[in-house]
Amino acid sequence: MRRKKLCSRSGVITVFFTLLIAVFLGLFFALAESVRIQGARAAAANITDMANYSLFSEYERL
Repeated sequence: MRRKKLCSRSGVITVFFTLLIAVFLGLFFALAESVRIQGARAAAANITDMANYSLFSEYERL
């Protein structure tokens, strides 16, 4: 009887850690997606700056 009680206790801990890992993985992937989006925005800003520089490279103000 004592052995049966120990088995059910370890199952509860396993479910708890499984749910905890799911929350942490969700947070990690949300942060990774945010980093990816911010990187794409930075790359777009750099490309826009390069385009402006190229466009006005031969512009001479009188």
